[in-house]
Amino acid sequence: MTANTQKRKMRIKNKFIPWFDRDLAELLHLKNTIWQIRKKCTQAIRKAKVSYFKEQVSLCGSNPKKFWKTVKDLENKHFSSQLPMSLNVGDVVVTDKERTAELFNHHFI
Repeated sequence: MTANTQKRKMRIKNKFIPWFDRDLAELLHLKNTIWQIRKKCTQAIRKAKVSYFKEQVSLCGSNPKKFWKTVKDLENKHFSSQLPMSLNVGDVVVTDKERTAELFNHHFI
């Protein structure tokens, strides 16, 4: 090959595929169209989220307390440090806090 030639991949349609008919070609085209629409939708959702988050953070101004409260709210993570009210162990339901703690201790140790 010379320095001026380019390598290109060419896709050659095989005309000898008897099972690939017009219906399959239309479905394949529809699949590709739906994929493109899905991609545009995902991009629009991401853009809207970024815009919303930037707006919420800018509303905080220079107030650090309000900023961190907003960040915590935007994370949408709500954690609870409480033990479960009841615990199912086999066929037995345990509601006593001390017994629940003992069962957790036994399980993890």
